[in-house]
Amino acid sequence: MDDFWSGTDAGRAVVEQTAAALARRYRLDEEAAREAVREALRADAALTQTAAPLAEPARILRLAHFRRVETELRRRVYYDLRRYRADPGSVSALAEQLLAAQDDERPRIVQRLLESHASTRERAADLPALRGFLARVTADAGAVLDVGCGIFPLAFPFAERERPLESYRALDRDEESLAAVRAFAGSMGLACLAAHAWRVGDGWGLLGGAVFDVALMLKVVPVVARQEREQLAELAAVPARRLVISGSRVGLAKRRDIERRERGTILRFLEQRGARVVEEFATGDEFFVVAE
Repeated sequence: MDDFWSGTDAGRAVVEQTAAALARRYRLDEEAAREAVREALRADAALTQTAAPLAEPARILRLAHFRRVETELRRRVYYDLRRYRADPGSVSALAEQLLAAQDDERPRIVQRLLESHASTRERAADLPALRGFLARVTADAGAVLDVGCGIFPLAFPFAERERPLESYRALDRDEESLAAVRAFAGSMGLACLAAHAWRVGDGWGLLGGAVFDVALMLKVVPVVARQEREQLAELAAVPARRLVISGSRVGLAKRRDIERRERGTILRFLEQRGARVVEEFATGDEFFVVAE
């Protein structure tokens, strides 16, 4: 009975069909989808007992009990995929490990930190190309401002630039992300990197009137437009000569094309600032515009 979902033809067929539908709908690979389906089905003993005598997968798929379990599974997968951060406290714990780590341990901990945040995790496959792009478009910059940084400073190509940065100021409202950025700066000896607690409504006073060569606003503009539209004018006043802004091409949880919507939001934001696009770049999941 306990092995019905993996030990019988009918059980395996139900798992395969349900997992395939889950992977088509959400940004989840098929093996992860199978494991999620098996776990959900095995956890419901009453469903297993009802399904076991049924030899036809189609009859199991039509069970009202099965449909309730599937609906709850989809809700849980959607919620998990939309979480930007790992479990509370885990990033802080990794930051502490990073500060105490030996040289050969740091890359592993940095990688775990990058995987803990949805935005950096989904960039993993394209990170070498993205680092190359950023190294090039910031090549002549002495000062970089990272607005809504998350933990992206851990992926910035500091070592790939010919000209060392004089200043990299990272702003975010999430204290755990800021702790990770500070730990990275300390462990890597990056005196130029400083992280500050900040929200859009705070304005730019904490920068002391500094004007930056480049401001990174990665996935920030569309989020502010959705959640704090009244703050867009303040965001557009960012004190920087050049902007690198990005938007998502695919939804964070569902496999749907959202590039047109995100691009429209960014172009309207640049029009409000009076900036023009001078270059574009794209990866599989994200597009970037450079504006001056």
